[in-house]
Formats: sequence, structure tokens, C-alpha cells
Amino acid sequence: MQNALSLDDLLIDNPSSTLIGMVDTDDLNSIGIYKDDLLIINRALKPRHNDVVVAEVDGQWVCSILDAHQQRLTTLKHDHEELMIIGVVSSSIRCHGKSPDLSYYEAGNQME
Repeated sequence: MQNALSLDDLLIDNPSSTLIGMVDTDDLNSIGIYKDDLLIINRALKPRHNDVVVAEVDGQWVCSILDAHQQRLTTLKHDHEELMIIGVVSSSIRCHGKSPDLSYYEAGNQME
């Protein structure tokens, strides 16, 4: 008999530094992240060049690819003075069908 699979054990390395957020844009379709996907965001990881990150830009959270060499996010059309990396996206989860449990995140809320 196989052991039960735990998504927490599989996807979350550091629970106290992990956020879960829902994607609200199609800007990252080219790398396999789609609108309504769930992101596992690890605040303990140091962002590196070409990492997918979540950042606060002008008071809004955005998901983008980090260009560490140019110190910018690749999906933003211009530079922003107020940019703070929240964490590195370690995983994404695609849900097939709507769950009432996800309605909280669809409203733009984040889980800590």
C-alpha cells in the first residue's frame, strides 16, 4: 500500500514563509502560468535571474519574471521606483473547474 500523498509536503518547503495567491492575468501564458492558477510563493527564497516572482509594484501585487541583470520585471512596460519582491514562485497549480473554496482568492485576497 502506498503512503498518502500530501500536497503540503510536496509543494511547501517552509510553511511559515509561504503564501498562496491566484493569478488574475494572462501575461505569463508563454511560461505555462494562466489566469486563475494558484501560485505557491516562497518568501524565504532569494530571487535569482529569470525566477518567476511576485512583487509589489506601486501598491499592487504582480507576477513576473525577474531580470536580475537589469533589475526589473520583464512583464512591466516601464521601470517603477516602488518595487519590492514579495517572494519566488516555487509552484503553480491549475484547477479544472470552479471550487467554492477558491472564491476568496478570486476576489483578489491572498492567503498567508
